Amino acid sequence: MLKRLKDAGLNLDVTDERVLKELALFADPRGHTEEVFRLKSHIAQFFKLAPTA
Repeated sequence: MLKRLKDAGLNLDVTDERVLKELALFADPRGHTEEVFRLKSHIAQFFKLAPTA
C-alpha cells in the first residue's frame, strides 16, 4: 500500500501516527462494509421522507 501511495505521488510521513491510523482504517474491509451499510440506510430513510415527484 505504501508503494502505491508513493507511486501516486503522495508525500506522506509514514512515521506519523495519524497517517498510519488512516491507512489501517482504509485497509480494513470491515470499515468499508460498515460505511456502505450506513449509506444504504441513509438512502432508504431519504426515500421514506422525501416527497414523491
